[in-house]
Amino acid sequence: MPALRRRSIKPAEEEVWNEETDYDNYNGTASFDINSVEDREIAEKRILDIIPDLNSEDPSKRVDAVIKLGLMGEKARSSVPHLKERLGDDVRIIRKNAARSI
Repeated sequence: MPALRRRSIKPAEEEVWNEETDYDNYNGTASFDINSVEDREIAEKRILDIIPDLNSEDPSKRVDAVIKLGLMGEKARSSVPHLKERLGDDVRIIRKNAARSI
């Protein structure tokens, strides 16, 4: 069996900032604003798509919906009343994740 050889990895070339051309494509938004009207509308639309799954007969859909809403965090505040209903679910993992999500 031949001996393993180390391969050298060349460092990536350093990027150079070109003030004359790089500012031309900058639109003034350096980050994603989580509180903007558009982002809230997108979040609310996703919530409305997820909520019907909370009442599905399939437990895997219910637990998936509860976890998704929990991962959305503060943006999913409007779903809290629906999550509270899942605290009385027959399936333990759904109750547990509903409590975490709230």
